[in-house]
Amino acid sequence: MQEDNAPTASLSTDRVSSFERPLSPSTIVDVINAHGVRCWFARIELAGLHARRYGPFESRTDAETFLDEALEKMLELIVEDLPPLAERWTRRTELPIVEDELGAQYLAGTK
Repeated sequence: MQEDNAPTASLSTDRVSSFERPLSPSTIVDVINAHGVRCWFARIELAGLHARRYGPFESRTDAETFLDEALEKMLELIVEDLPPLAERWTRRTELPIVEDELGAQYLAGTK
């Protein structure tokens, strides 16, 4: 039994900061547990890693908020820590980064 998974429909835009694109239907899922209670899970998948499903959460909003905070932490790593690591492996002082709008906001210190 799955609720409509329209991206971030239950969250206000001031609370959601890390979603760069609509969530796929498999990202936030609901399940009826053995006690007949609906619970929610957030799925995170990164290239080269198995998908991880986190939960259960009491509501879709809680699962989306968790996902938003987890993505926020990952984005900090991508923007702040990966360029020096890539520089070490490429032996270049400057590494071209494909910027997107959210990454640019982080670099400018506005996010």
